[in-house]
Amino acid sequence: DSVTEKLSRQPPPSQSERNQLEQEYSTITQLYTQLGAVADNFTQDSYQTTEPYLAAERARLCVDTLRQHFADRVANLQALWQQWEQRLDTSRLTAQRWTLNMADSNRTVDWVSKLDSQLYPVLNETLTTAKSMVRDVEDKRERVLSEIRRAQAEVQLRLSTADEILSQAESLEGDKGVLTQLRALQERLQQVVTDYQVLLEVFISFFKNLAELEHTVQGLEGQYGVSLSPLTLAEVEKALREHDASRQAIQELFKFAHTESQQIIAKIRQQEPDAAAEKDTDAVRRMLEGQRTAWERAWTQHRMSLESQQQLGQFDSDLLHIHSNLDELSQQLSKVKGQFGENLAAAKATSLAFHYFEKTIELLEQRIETFVASGEAMLKSNHSSSPHIERELHSLRTRWQQFHQQVSDTRQLIDLSLQYFALVEEAEDWFREGSRLLMTIAKRSSSIRTPQEANDLLQEIELFLKPGESKQDERIQKISELAVQLYGSGQPEQLHQVKTESREMIDSFSQVSLELQQIINFLNKPPEEQRIEIVGLQEALPIDEKPVRKSPSPPPKKAKVEPEPKKAKVEPEPSKAKVEPETQPPNFILPLHDATIDEGSRFTFECRVTGIPMPEICWLKDNLSIDSNLDYHTKVEDGLCSLTIEETFTEDSACFTCRATNLLGYAETTALLTVRENEREAPPQFLQLLSPVSGVEGSPCRLECRVEGIPLPTVQWYRDGECVDSAPGYTTTYNNGVAVLSVEQMGIHNQGLYSCRATNRLGTEMTSASVTVQRLISEKAPEFVVPLSNVMARAGQKIRLECELCGVPEPQLDWVHNGKPFTESRDIKVQKEGGKLVLTISEAFPKDAGTYSLTATNSAGSTTSSCTVAVKGRLPTETSDSELASDLEPSKPSIPTTLRDATVSEGGKARLDCIIVGQPEPEVIWYHEGVPIKESKEVQLLFQGDRCSLIIAETLPEDAGQYKVVAINSAGEASSSCQLFVQRTEMQPEQTPEITGTKPLFISLLTDALATEGDSTSLECAVRGDPTPSVSWFLNNNPVVASDRLKMDQEAGGLCTLVISPVLADDRGVYTARATNPLGEAKCFAHLIVRSAANLAAVPSAPDVRLEERATVPAFTELFADRTVVEGGSTKFECIVTGKPTPKVRWLYNSEPVSGKDFLVSVSGSRQVLTIPVVSKVLAGGQITCVAENDAGKASCNATITVSDAPPVDDLLSSIDHLNLSETSVFELKREVFMQSSSHTQFGAGEPVVQVHGMASRTEQ
Repeated sequence: DSVTEKLSRQPPPSQSERNQLEQEYSTITQLYTQLGAVADNFTQDSYQTTEPYLAAERARLCVDTLRQHFADRVANLQALWQQWEQRLDTSRLTAQRWTLNMADSNRTVDWVSKLDSQLYPVLNETLTTAKSMVRDVEDKRERVLSEIRRAQAEVQLRLSTADEILSQAESLEGDKGVLTQLRALQERLQQVVTDYQVLLEVFISFFKNLAELEHTVQGLEGQYGVSLSPLTLAEVEKALREHDASRQAIQELFKFAHTESQQIIAKIRQQEPDAAAEKDTDAVRRMLEGQRTAWERAWTQHRMSLESQQQLGQFDSDLLHIHSNLDELSQQLSKVKGQFGENLAAAKATSLAFHYFEKTIELLEQRIETFVASGEAMLKSNHSSSPHIERELHSLRTRWQQFHQQVSDTRQLIDLSLQYFALVEEAEDWFREGSRLLMTIAKRSSSIRTPQEANDLLQEIELFLKPGESKQDERIQKISELAVQLYGSGQPEQLHQVKTESREMIDSFSQVSLELQQIINFLNKPPEEQRIEIVGLQEALPIDEKPVRKSPSPPPKKAKVEPEPKKAKVEPEPSKAKVEPETQPPNFILPLHDATIDEGSRFTFECRVTGIPMPEICWLKDNLSIDSNLDYHTKVEDGLCSLTIEETFTEDSACFTCRATNLLGYAETTALLTVRENEREAPPQFLQLLSPVSGVEGSPCRLECRVEGIPLPTVQWYRDGECVDSAPGYTTTYNNGVAVLSVEQMGIHNQGLYSCRATNRLGTEMTSASVTVQRLISEKAPEFVVPLSNVMARAGQKIRLECELCGVPEPQLDWVHNGKPFTESRDIKVQKEGGKLVLTISEAFPKDAGTYSLTATNSAGSTTSSCTVAVKGRLPTETSDSELASDLEPSKPSIPTTLRDATVSEGGKARLDCIIVGQPEPEVIWYHEGVPIKESKEVQLLFQGDRCSLIIAETLPEDAGQYKVVAINSAGEASSSCQLFVQRTEMQPEQTPEITGTKPLFISLLTDALATEGDSTSLECAVRGDPTPSVSWFLNNNPVVASDRLKMDQEAGGLCTLVISPVLADDRGVYTARATNPLGEAKCFAHLIVRSAANLAAVPSAPDVRLEERATVPAFTELFADRTVVEGGSTKFECIVTGKPTPKVRWLYNSEPVSGKDFLVSVSGSRQVLTIPVVSKVLAGGQITCVAENDAGKASCNATITVSDAPPVDDLLSSIDHLNLSETSVFELKREVFMQSSSHTQFGAGEPVVQVHGMASRTEQ
């Protein structure tokens, strides 16, 4: 029994126990053999005994039974022994296999553990190109992954063998810790092969993208490397625009690559050991930054080359223009040289004209100074064409100095000519005075009776000649000197005439004085001598010339008294005293006057002259006679002189002179005629250039220039070559040719070179000036210029918080969310964009909602700005434009056209308009005195594209007050407010509004439109001004007359509309809206293109076929359906409505108009959208109806909204966030959409027609 029990157990663990058992088994075998022999002997002996009292048979039976019992026991024991021996052999073989497997396992653990050194780092630091890196990683993927898979197979083999051995043997000697290591290796290899393969694939994808980017950059660098041939300025500017566009495209690629590299770096640090991760991270960054740096260097060098060419092109263009101006001015100057006129009036006119000429030269001088300064700046910057620039600047300076010297010389000669002609006139005045004195003496000499009378005449002559003759000599000497300077060696006619007249005048006075002295001597003689002398004279005279004696008194000696001056034309008779008739030199009692007229009009110069005898009239134009010019008609009647020009041209602009001449001299009158040129197309020209501005940080800045051109040019503003028209912080206005760029508070970033470029179809002109900003030295406490604004976003959208902050020194910033500080992370970024601070949350979740605060602190103080962020749920069943645009960069709502105060009469219609833009599309809420406005029959809220309008059909006194519109999205909020004034009907006293002095200004311009023949279209603009401007419409410069087809409307808020219905082919062209008030006018333009209806539909060509506008009943081409929405979620109902005329659309909830912030209505083309931002239980079972109505009928579309209690998707998303998934795990999210039916009802002219459109769809994702 003991041996049986031991054999039934497992083999003993020790050899001694096995030996003892074998000995015991051998003993039992021997005892059993002995037992058989004893039994056989007993049986034989029992048969031989003859004892009758012995129960031999019974004894034999007992012995046989006992023997059989032991035989069975021994047989069982032998079977057990054989089994035990077999188990023992198996155990020995298993132990041997176990020992061998353990040894192999130890070797496997050793070499598999060394695989880490082959895995990381992945990247080869010696490689420099993305392509070589891709090849290296792909090679490593094939080589290393095969090693890992071999290791996996070997580990699996060792584990399988061990499991098999262990399954055969219950207990084995040896270290079983190796199995634990193998299992750990197996799990680790499984994780490693997955992670490593994913990492390699990520590396390959990244470097392939980088290789494509590298190829793109190399292509651009190849283009940059091509030497630039000389380009025109326009070609260079186009190349610059294309170059800048390529920068933006490449930057987007690098931005994408940078984002991808950040993700890869995060994965490297998570997966690789620290030392290897540092190397791979450096390799990724080095590769990306190397390419970026190389591209930036090549791009910058090429841009500098283009800018250099642009500067050179602008330099050459300006230089050509300046030389052209100099050529033109030189030609004008050459025409002026030596043309001083014939008299003082002409010389003054020449001086005045030359003064205007000098003004033009001053403007050119300013332009040349600016040009030279820009050229010198280019030289200082070591421009590549510096020799050319220096040579041209030297040439320009030399030419300008020569030209300026010529101008100075000409001005000096003109000033001398004024002195010259003034002296000539003084000499002629003295001659005329002497002539008048000679005439007087001639008249008085005939009546001399006493010597005293003759002495008096002699004394008058002496008084005239004593001071006058010396002065006249000095004048003649000065005139001679000036004549040499003006005319050279040749003696001018005026000088010869003055000298001759002066000499003859003095000779005449000498002769008269001599004769008067003779008369005195004659009268001093006794009467008898006088008679004897008279008789002697009479006998000496011829008979026919002897005077008839009429009295005994002696006749006067007139023949000996009267002088003969040339100019005075005094011709006394030698024999008798004759009284000449009275004479008078020419004199203009009505002179000419300057005039300015428009080209093409008729004009007449008139003046009136007196003189005896009547003077002869001669007309001069710029000192040239016009007698041979058939375009000028002259006339003289009773001293009234006229010059008539039937049709004037700009060439008629000149100085016109009327000269009157008779025997006693001449007189002139001069006037300037200016003919304004009619408007013709002209390229832009700056009348007022930009001036440099310098200011301290925080002060306002204003740059202003004035430009003209036909058509009126458009202007663009640039800072250091970059357009700032729509840049934040800048305000631009452009009205009546005055362009203004304003900055309310300048910062250091506003410093630079500012340019205003004016362009029309005839050309481009530019003016530039520098803006210098000085830093404030004094400290300034932090202040929020623009505080944080509230934000509302949907789950998954990007959130953007913006603010503007100022302070000196720069403040330290601390962000807080719900009272807890936080720092930047992968999902939350804080950065500066220009002057703005921006906090960006890449993907919003409910946990991101709450209050955000920013505290700014510096040595001068601190300040805090806070805002609220709301995150709404997003349903799986919801589709919206905002979801499609969720990847776009969000932008804070802005209101470029704000609300404006309005005044309406009680009972009248009030309309408040604004334009709201933002990304994603903002939600809009209207308030009246702080209370949200709900849409009703009296109040209508319209959304047309970016235009938001509030319309009150009939205003009441309680409608007056403050109105506010608030737009909010994931980037922030914006608001605008205005006042509505309602005038009561009984307050009717009319008051004349004061003119506040505001010119008309278009705050919303016309936009080009495309319309089809037969359709209707409208043109809209908005204008402001005080007094309110009146707006008139023009088509191709012809007035538009209002009719049943053309309707014009101007609302109190300044919104002006021109509606054309139906549109005809003749309506195409350029439309002009002109706003005027007493202080000025403004214009804006739009182009209307009319498409022929024949291009849209085939129309029979028969002559009797006519296209007629037919009204069609509204119809829904796209319907919305019943909808089940989770409580707290949001949803949209969208449909498309068609019909002619365009239907008016209304939204109803349970047959009542929708209103308030619970329902948002918007329109995009023909698509009508009703948005319910937050669905509550109150809406459960309600019916949403869209009603479209026009003159032909109406149609409606209905759907039922059901509110469910299912958990919102946000909870599901948040639970997903907390799932712990490995790289190889699989997660599947299903969503199911089931749509039901909706009804569509049409009402036409007859009975209503109801059409039920069944819609059922099931979607699984």
